[in-house]
Amino acid sequence: MTETLTVDPVHPDPAVLERAAAIVRAGGIVAFPTETVYGLGVNPVLPEALERLKRLKEREAEKPFSLHCGSVEGVLARLSRVPWRARKLIARYWPGPLTLILATREGVEVGFRVPAGAVPQGFLAACGVAVAAPSANRAGHPPACTAEEVLTVFGGVIDAVLNGGATPLRQSSTVVRVVGDGIEILREGIISAGQVRQTTARRILFICTGNSCRSPMAEALTKRLLADALKVPVETLSERGYLVASAGLYAGTGPASPQAVEAVRERGGDLSGHLAKQVTPEMLRETDFVYAMTRAHREQLVEMAPDAAGHVFLLGPEGEEVADPVWGTVEVYRRTADVIEALVRCRMKEIMKGGD
Repeated sequence: MTETLTVDPVHPDPAVLERAAAIVRAGGIVAFPTETVYGLGVNPVLPEALERLKRLKEREAEKPFSLHCGSVEGVLARLSRVPWRARKLIARYWPGPLTLILATREGVEVGFRVPAGAVPQGFLAACGVAVAAPSANRAGHPPACTAEEVLTVFGGVIDAVLNGGATPLRQSSTVVRVVGDGIEILREGIISAGQVRQTTARRILFICTGNSCRSPMAEALTKRLLADALKVPVETLSERGYLVASAGLYAGTGPASPQAVEAVRERGGDLSGHLAKQVTPEMLRETDFVYAMTRAHREQLVEMAPDAAGHVFLLGPEGEEVADPVWGTVEVYRRTADVIEALVRCRMKEIMKGGD
């Protein structure tokens, strides 16, 4: 017989959760709800439990099971390092409907999930171990979203079902493999591929006074250098995980200066559609690398958003400042563009690889 353990989805009885957890610790199989679908949970340190689960799932023997943890800390404790793109996804979506495939301390790639909701989190915490938990369905069939659907397929062959009602999202988690600086979307679930790419993009922001010459030149030249390095068109940089922008401390809404447009065009960039915009504290907090043209700019930015100070830098890595070419001839702007491009080149390594 399969025992049915019913709990309130918002305020589950700890004693009932402990009963389900004890079954898992002892080597049994318990179906439990997440915010996406029901999973079949077993203790992964018990080989006989894993073998039984594989037979029930009718899946390939070599296909691994993801591990469900009750907290983010429980996952991080198993990793030697967390790639920067994984950190962004964790901060945005955990607990939530996202499975991340990451390398453990032993160098083995494992899928990890931290589900949201009082029932799964309470159950997993009570288990005291990371729980191997594929979706509650046989291979090739849709996953169960209610306890009744679980029992239709697995009634009498699993030990218990933790009935927390219908799952809220009724759709599988998105699965993303994160290796080094790259990501691979293995399954698009309720979190779209576009949302994953947007979340994991590295954001670079250049700041000057009016956002009409220095910072937009830096933006355009950085885009060109990134595109050259990646061997892709500038228009596809966001798809490759880079969002480059510029703003001003005292910006209006006008276009880039004609001299800046010309200087950038000569260097393979494009400022023809630029419109100045004002920097905000939110922009600073959401950006990975903020580069100011002068020390005074940086000081004002830090004062504007003290909590973003750790990623607000002077563009010149050795303290070089970029003088304002405003009112100058096109030749002055050309020299300024040369200075900016040289300093951006010095920053390219951290822009492309930094943050781990």
